[in-house]
Amino acid sequence: MKTLLGIAGLVGFAALGWLGFGLQSRRIEWPFRRLQTPTAVQIERSFPPAAHKALEFAPELTLFSLNLRDSRSGARFHGCKILGKTTLRGEEKTRLLAHFYDAIATNNSFGTACFTPHHGIRVQHEGKTVDFLICFGCSQMKTFGLGAEKGGTIGKSGLKFFDSVITGAGLPIERQFVG
Repeated sequence: MKTLLGIAGLVGFAALGWLGFGLQSRRIEWPFRRLQTPTAVQIERSFPPAAHKALEFAPELTLFSLNLRDSRSGARFHGCKILGKTTLRGEEKTRLLAHFYDAIATNNSFGTACFTPHHGIRVQHEGKTVDFLICFGCSQMKTFGLGAEKGGTIGKSGLKFFDSVITGAGLPIERQFVG
């Protein structure tokens, strides 16, 4: 009996150690859903390879809170009113990209016709700017820069994390999903 309790204790301790100390390296987010990594084909369908390189190697990225339907004057990001923006570096950037990639990998939609983006990402790398305009509501995104515009699809799994980063930075969110 003591042996069984000892083995159960070791297994429990090992599980706690794995959960507590290995979350970052295994890309697991609370509540313990493993974030997926997109395949090369999924990335290629979503945006140009050079845009992927810019996302990975740029020292920082800017996350925008947007509203397409806001007609008031002010700064705009590809036609959308900028409600606010925040710059992410290091671990913050890595976590946002993990959720961005997870949304691409877990996408099971062909997208709908609404395209009212509420999120944007801008990266600058090797003197070039790449922008991503994202509508989680209709599962579509557009990539601008590198001499071309490309459309792709994205799943809804990144919405909550993107919104938590925006609200955590004290920025507003305005949302009207059509689809």
